[in-house]
Amino acid sequence: MYKILVVDDAQENIDILKSALHETYKIAAVKDGVSAVQIAGKIKPDLILLDIVMPIMDGYAVIQALKADDKLKEIPVIFITAQSTLGEKTMGFELGAVDYIVKPFDVREVRARVETHLALMQSRKDVQDMLSKTLVGAIGVFMEIEKNSNPTLHSLSNALRLTADNIAKTLEFKSFWMIDVGALLTLTGLLYMTPDSLEAILKGNSVSKKDIDFYNVFPEYSADLIAKIPRLEGVSDIVRKLNEPLGSIGYMRDDYVTAGAQILQVALKYELGRIRNLDESFILKTMKMDKEKYASEVIEALEYAIKRM
Repeated sequence: MYKILVVDDAQENIDILKSALHETYKIAAVKDGVSAVQIAGKIKPDLILLDIVMPIMDGYAVIQALKADDKLKEIPVIFITAQSTLGEKTMGFELGAVDYIVKPFDVREVRARVETHLALMQSRKDVQDMLSKTLVGAIGVFMEIEKNSNPTLHSLSNALRLTADNIAKTLEFKSFWMIDVGALLTLTGLLYMTPDSLEAILKGNSVSKKDIDFYNVFPEYSADLIAKIPRLEGVSDIVRKLNEPLGSIGYMRDDYVTAGAQILQVALKYELGRIRNLDESFILKTMKMDKEKYASEVIEALEYAIKRM
């Protein structure tokens, strides 16, 4: 049963809405904006009917607070109001409201609008679930291909994921899932290389110029493959920046694409050094010397993560 939160400072309005909806939905009600935000965080309603004119914290302030919370921002909000001016409606829609119901209430209209927006909300969830399944399936296919065609590459991808995840956690990177998925898929472009050529490059042995040229731009191929997976456009953007010199600009905490690329750059350099059996301190020293390529804040996060691993 869907949960609906009714927010109105007039008890009679709450009673009317409860009467209209209680047989079909589970109803919670509060009389002020502060309580509305608090109870929404606790019960996670599927839809909110929100009065605009309330003391202390009006409906506009309430919806702004809801949209600022990642856990609540997707909840559809229908404003209920005694006014219906164009300016008022425009402001409400700009703040994220999905609809308006004007007082005095027509019970049939209330039921119809609530039913419509809950159906739309459910449709969005169904699409998201489908995309999530597609996403997981697509990643699984890539990893299975990698595992069967090049075990060394598969092992390196998993090591890269562990290191990148630890760096991201240390830096409190907000879009952590992008690092987690990006690290797993960063090396997929190398599937275009023969296992023998890739093995030689990874170990520092001589290979053809063609193989070297391809290896130097493999993030582009990886990014193109990742971009074909639904919902991974941002991850593709991160991987595409891996060959850019991002060290001199400092760690870009508020730019998830650049920050994500900076994290993967350091993690990848570290794991490529380890696969060549280079000394850990030498790998770190090499990165610190290349201030144009590697962000010092990310290297420090790696050092901290290494001590904890």
